[in-house]
Amino acid sequence: MVTFAFKELEPLVASGTISVEACRLLTNRIVKKAQGVFLWVHLVLRSVATGIMNEDPEELLLRRLDRLPSELADLYAEMWRRMNEDSPYAEVAARYFHYVLYSDESLEIAFYSLETSQYCNRYHGPMLLQIVCAEQSNLQEFLIRLKVDKKYADLMQLCNETKKGIEVRCAGLLQTSHQTFRKSKHATPSSAKEIWPLRLEFIHRTAHDFLTNTEEGRNILQLHKQTPGETRISLFKGLLSLACIHFYKYGARAKLSSFLSDLHGLYETLEPHHGYEKNELLELLPILKRLYENNVVGDMVSWRPNPEFLTHLAQYPLFRGFIISTLSEMSLPKLVATQVLQETCQLPTVTGQRNDFLHLKKLTEYLLSVGAEPHFFEICPRSFGEVPFVHKKSAFLNLLENAVHVTFHTREYQESFIAWALPLMLDMSATCPDLEASILSCFDVAPHHNSQIGRWFHVRYPQIRLVNQFCIIFEVRLSFLVAYVITRLKPYTKEIANAMRIDKVLTCLQVSSLNFLYVIRGHETAPTPQICERVSNGSSCQELTDTLFQLHGGRPELLASYGEDHHNRYALIEIIWSMTRLLTLERADLEISMLSLTEKELNFYSLPQLCIISSSSWFEEVKGSGCSDIFPRTLKELRELSEKTLEEAHVSE
Repeated sequence: MVTFAFKELEPLVASGTISVEACRLLTNRIVKKAQGVFLWVHLVLRSVATGIMNEDPEELLLRRLDRLPSELADLYAEMWRRMNEDSPYAEVAARYFHYVLYSDESLEIAFYSLETSQYCNRYHGPMLLQIVCAEQSNLQEFLIRLKVDKKYADLMQLCNETKKGIEVRCAGLLQTSHQTFRKSKHATPSSAKEIWPLRLEFIHRTAHDFLTNTEEGRNILQLHKQTPGETRISLFKGLLSLACIHFYKYGARAKLSSFLSDLHGLYETLEPHHGYEKNELLELLPILKRLYENNVVGDMVSWRPNPEFLTHLAQYPLFRGFIISTLSEMSLPKLVATQVLQETCQLPTVTGQRNDFLHLKKLTEYLLSVGAEPHFFEICPRSFGEVPFVHKKSAFLNLLENAVHVTFHTREYQESFIAWALPLMLDMSATCPDLEASILSCFDVAPHHNSQIGRWFHVRYPQIRLVNQFCIIFEVRLSFLVAYVITRLKPYTKEIANAMRIDKVLTCLQVSSLNFLYVIRGHETAPTPQICERVSNGSSCQELTDTLFQLHGGRPELLASYGEDHHNRYALIEIIWSMTRLLTLERADLEISMLSLTEKELNFYSLPQLCIISSSSWFEEVKGSGCSDIFPRTLKELRELSEKTLEEAHVSE
């Protein structure tokens, strides 16, 4: 402690600010009075240094030191009284305390590369820039043209002034610290000297306890009149500004889903009677929409087609009013409403709560009323992965696949789902232009995930090498899925009218069997991590169909996807795998097989087919994952298309 104290005061001796004798006396008295508490030494040295810089006489410094209390809580109180008693800045200091107290400690904002799916930097709040931005009264004005260098320079000046203000006004209870960034190879080249990412925090847990557990500390907090909700909203606004800075300065953006999740969670923490706070929070949605449309925030890399902003809101009942009001202001809402309907129909609703299904029912009814097209096939954003292939899906197909998953749930869950989805499904079946149309689907099997129809995990991420993971790709008609779903859900249908409609639909359907096409499995020692087997024409296995879809007395006890018995899950894998061995199979090249599927006029496409131009960084990412060895022809075609498009763009300029 003596060494530490002397080193802290030594620069002041070297500059002639205090004498050697005063330094020795201060060091000895501080260490003696600390009684082994290092934090006490640290805090008192800060106070002494402040007095020295204020040119207090050495005798005054020594007398003041003698009067300092030995208990930390008493020391905090003394430091506060000396710094802020009758000070006009006491309320400002209390506001800074509120920012730290009411910042969500679990908040982590991650920034992603615009061209790849890799994260760049991750930060924890509250950050200095976040607090600076939270202090601004007009957020919309503040967010405009942040990319202008002068605006950025002004911000950095504000950060410096705020940092100094915290050091001067908070009596040593708060400090700023450099964050240990979790960086990837795509990390932005921000300088370590930059001040804006500094994190504001209490000097020690005891400082937090002093403010929250002692009468004097609580009196200090009451100097700031904002509610905790208002403070949290201000901090959330500060995060929006932080997203702008990172985008314009470093070319990386934050995930929209994180902001929406935080906004929704923050809304839930607000006091029910503080309606003005809730309204203020919801008024941030138009700002988020604008940032999303300007690519400042988003969930997709920049070269992929971005879904409409409203599609990201569909899962939250809280945002339904904003979706409806936004669509009502559009002269032609059909296209946007169709995208929102597609997303709504594929939401997992894994909670099974009645309010979730009630929200989906109200939302889908409105979307259909403004012209949403349930049978329009569009690129499914969730189908993008590390391979150059994607799916197109309609709202009707999404709803059918969602319903297949629901049939493996509990009775209570299925009954809640039926109330929303069954009438909708029957209506869509009646308006479907071709129920005999075939679509491409799969049954993905993995020991650590729920086995699911339509879960293309092994095709999207083919670098998986686990031997006990595989997927079965098959061609199926919409009529098969409709018949399966409504047959399975009929026993849980309480309304006679719906039961009668089910019977009527079933009499009109011509149900065919599945057409199995490929089995793809992981392999640890093969030259490529995936082994693809083609099913010979005419080869079928009714027992496999029955097991996958629980038909004709299949094995429903093994297909409880959400069961907790891992032994049953492994048993299911073994049984399904053994059934695939009953098919007539032959080894096939995975890329050639995938390309053949794109030629079958199903809902499966290559990126070159759709003229989706990827970025050069994405090619490097794919190369690093090993996918370039699996799909060399398609990636070559895609690269050539990208280069051609780039050349044409240069010529047009």
